[in-house]
Amino acid sequence: LEGYLVYSPGCLEKSIDCASQENACISIDLTSPSVIANRKENFLNILDKIHIIFGNLKEFETLKESSDIDEIIKKFSQKQLVVITNSEKGCWVKEWGQEKAVHYPALQIPKEKVVATTGAGDFFAGGFLNGMMLGLPVKYCVEMGHLAASKVIQVAEAELSENSWEELRQEIEKIT
Repeated sequence: LEGYLVYSPGCLEKSIDCASQENACISIDLTSPSVIANRKENFLNILDKIHIIFGNLKEFETLKESSDIDEIIKKFSQKQLVVITNSEKGCWVKEWGQEKAVHYPALQIPKEKVVATTGAGDFFAGGFLNGMMLGLPVKYCVEMGHLAASKVIQVAEAELSENSWEELRQEIEKIT
Protein backbone atom coordinates (compact mmCIF):
# COMPACT_ATOMS: atom_id res chain seq x y z
CA LEU A 1 0.00 0.00 0.00
CA GLU A 2 1.05 3.55 -0.61
CA GLY A 3 0.80 5.93 2.34
CA TYR A 4 -0.69 8.63 0.11
CA LEU A 5 -3.92 6.63 0.23
CA VAL A 6 -4.45 8.31 3.60
CA TYR A 7 -5.75 11.30 1.62
CA SER A 8 -8.58 9.21 0.13
CA PRO A 9 -11.02 8.82 3.02
CA GLY A 10 -11.54 5.18 3.89
CA CYS A 11 -9.43 3.85 1.00
CA LEU A 12 -6.48 2.73 3.11
CA GLU A 13 -8.70 1.09 5.71
CA LYS A 14 -10.82 -0.65 3.04
CA SER A 15 -7.70 -1.92 1.28
CA ILE A 16 -6.37 -3.33 4.55
CA ASP A 17 -9.72 -4.97 5.34
CA CYS A 18 -9.90 -6.61 1.89
CA ALA A 19 -6.31 -7.86 2.10
CA SER A 20 -6.87 -9.14 5.65
CA GLN A 21 -9.94 -11.11 4.55
CA GLU A 22 -7.73 -12.89 2.03
CA ASN A 23 -4.95 -13.45 4.61
CA ALA A 24 -2.63 -11.43 2.40
CA CYS A 25 0.66 -10.02 3.63
CA ILE A 26 0.18 -6.24 3.80
CA SER A 27 3.01 -3.82 3.10
CA ILE A 28 3.00 -0.03 3.27
CA ASP A 29 5.35 2.76 2.27
CA LEU A 30 5.11 5.61 4.77
CA THR A 31 5.21 8.22 1.98
CA SER A 32 6.74 11.43 3.37
CA PRO A 33 7.35 13.19 6.70
CA SER A 34 4.85 15.94 5.83
CA VAL A 35 2.06 13.46 5.02
CA ILE A 36 2.77 11.61 8.26
CA ALA A 37 2.76 14.85 10.25
CA ASN A 38 -0.55 15.90 8.69
CA ARG A 39 -2.25 12.50 9.06
CA LYS A 40 -0.34 10.90 11.92
CA GLU A 41 -3.47 9.66 13.70
CA ASN A 42 -4.58 7.85 10.53
CA PHE A 43 -1.23 6.06 10.28
CA LEU A 44 -1.16 5.15 13.96
CA ASN A 45 -4.67 3.68 13.64
CA ILE A 46 -3.70 1.24 10.88
CA LEU A 47 -0.09 0.31 11.64
CA ASP A 48 -0.88 -2.69 13.84
CA LYS A 49 -2.61 -4.30 10.82
CA ILE A 50 0.45 -3.94 8.57
CA HIS A 51 2.99 -6.75 8.18
CA ILE A 52 5.82 -4.94 6.35
CA ILE A 53 6.51 -1.24 6.88
CA PHE A 54 8.89 0.71 4.64
CA GLY A 55 10.04 4.26 5.19
CA ASN A 56 13.07 6.44 5.36
CA LEU A 57 14.54 7.55 8.65
CA LYS A 58 12.85 10.98 8.55
CA GLU A 59 9.44 9.34 8.04
CA PHE A 60 9.96 6.99 10.98
CA GLU A 61 11.26 9.86 13.14
CA THR A 62 8.08 11.81 12.40
CA LEU A 63 5.84 8.82 13.04
CA LYS A 64 7.45 7.58 16.24
CA GLU A 65 8.83 10.90 17.57
CA SER A 66 12.36 9.59 18.02
CA SER A 67 15.59 9.76 16.05
CA ASP A 68 17.09 6.68 17.71
CA ILE A 69 16.79 3.54 15.56
CA ASP A 70 16.56 1.23 18.59
CA GLU A 71 13.82 3.36 20.15
CA ILE A 72 11.88 3.47 16.89
CA ILE A 73 12.14 -0.31 16.44
CA LYS A 74 10.92 -0.97 20.01
CA LYS A 75 7.62 0.70 19.08
CA PHE A 76 6.75 -2.03 16.55
CA SER A 77 5.38 -5.51 17.12
CA GLN A 78 7.50 -8.62 16.69
CA LYS A 79 4.84 -9.60 14.15
CA GLN A 80 6.03 -6.81 11.85
CA LEU A 81 8.96 -6.52 9.48
CA VAL A 82 10.24 -2.93 9.56
CA VAL A 83 12.59 -1.46 6.96
CA ILE A 84 14.17 1.94 7.67
CA THR A 85 16.18 3.37 4.78
CA ASN A 86 18.74 6.14 5.07
CA SER A 87 20.07 6.77 1.54
CA GLU A 88 23.81 6.16 1.18
CA LYS A 89 24.03 5.04 4.81
CA GLY A 90 22.06 1.89 3.99
CA CYS A 91 19.09 0.51 5.87
CA TRP A 92 18.01 -1.19 9.07
CA VAL A 93 15.69 -4.17 9.02
CA LYS A 94 13.82 -5.59 11.98
CA GLU A 95 12.68 -9.02 10.93
CA TRP A 96 9.57 -10.82 12.07
CA GLY A 97 10.00 -12.26 15.55
CA GLN A 98 12.96 -10.01 16.32
CA GLU A 99 13.33 -7.11 18.72
CA LYS A 100 16.40 -5.48 17.17
CA ALA A 101 17.20 -4.20 13.71
CA VAL A 102 20.19 -5.25 11.62
CA HIS A 103 22.07 -2.63 9.61
CA TYR A 104 22.81 -3.31 5.94
CA PRO A 105 25.21 -0.95 4.14
CA ALA A 106 24.11 0.59 0.85
CA LEU A 107 25.82 -0.02 -2.45
CA GLN A 108 28.48 2.61 -3.01
CA ILE A 109 27.60 4.71 -6.05
CA PRO A 110 30.06 7.46 -7.00
CA LYS A 111 28.48 10.85 -6.28
CA GLU A 112 29.06 11.99 -9.87
CA LYS A 113 26.80 9.14 -11.08
CA VAL A 114 23.88 10.18 -8.86
CA VAL A 115 21.44 12.19 -10.98
CA ALA A 116 18.34 12.28 -8.74
CA THR A 117 16.97 10.38 -5.76
CA THR A 118 13.35 10.49 -6.93
CA GLY A 119 11.93 6.98 -6.81
CA ALA A 120 14.80 5.46 -4.83
CA GLY A 121 12.57 4.41 -1.94
CA ASP A 122 9.92 2.97 -4.25
CA PHE A 123 12.50 1.04 -6.25
CA PHE A 124 14.12 -0.21 -3.04
CA ALA A 125 10.76 -1.44 -1.74
CA GLY A 126 9.97 -3.05 -5.10
CA GLY A 127 13.26 -4.93 -5.17
CA PHE A 128 12.91 -5.94 -1.53
CA LEU A 129 9.34 -7.19 -1.99
CA ASN A 130 10.36 -9.08 -5.13
CA GLY A 131 12.87 -10.98 -3.01
CA MET A 132 10.24 -11.61 -0.33
CA MET A 133 7.83 -13.01 -2.93
CA LEU A 134 10.59 -15.36 -4.09
CA GLY A 135 11.02 -16.55 -0.49
CA LEU A 136 14.58 -15.25 -0.19
CA PRO A 137 16.26 -14.46 3.13
CA VAL A 138 16.09 -10.79 4.15
CA LYS A 139 19.76 -10.11 3.34
CA TYR A 140 19.05 -10.98 -0.32
CA CYS A 141 15.86 -8.93 -0.30
CA VAL A 142 17.91 -5.95 0.90
CA GLU A 143 20.50 -6.60 -1.80
CA MET A 144 17.77 -6.64 -4.45
CA GLY A 145 16.31 -3.42 -3.05
CA HIS A 146 19.69 -1.73 -3.08
CA LEU A 147 20.32 -2.84 -6.66
CA ALA A 148 17.00 -1.42 -7.83
CA ALA A 149 17.51 1.86 -5.96
CA SER A 150 21.07 2.17 -7.28
CA LYS A 151 19.76 2.05 -10.85
CA VAL A 152 17.05 4.67 -10.44
CA ILE A 153 19.28 7.25 -8.75
CA GLN A 154 21.47 7.28 -11.84
CA VAL A 155 18.69 8.61 -14.08
CA ALA A 156 16.35 11.59 -14.16
CA GLU A 157 12.60 11.34 -13.56
CA ALA A 158 12.82 7.79 -12.08
CA GLU A 159 12.55 6.39 -15.59
CA LEU A 160 14.81 3.45 -16.41
CA SER A 161 15.68 2.65 -20.01
CA GLU A 162 15.06 -0.85 -21.35
CA ASN A 163 18.81 -1.42 -21.16
CA SER A 164 18.89 -0.44 -17.47
CA TRP A 165 15.93 -2.74 -16.75
CA GLU A 166 17.73 -5.60 -18.49
CA GLU A 167 20.92 -4.92 -16.48
CA LEU A 168 18.86 -4.90 -13.29
CA ARG A 169 17.16 -8.19 -14.22
CA GLN A 170 20.54 -9.82 -14.88
CA GLU A 171 21.99 -8.59 -11.57
CA ILE A 172 18.93 -9.81 -9.68
CA GLU A 173 19.13 -13.22 -11.38
CA LYS A 174 22.62 -13.59 -9.89
CA ILE A 175 21.08 -13.19 -6.43
CA THR A 176 18.13 -15.50 -7.03
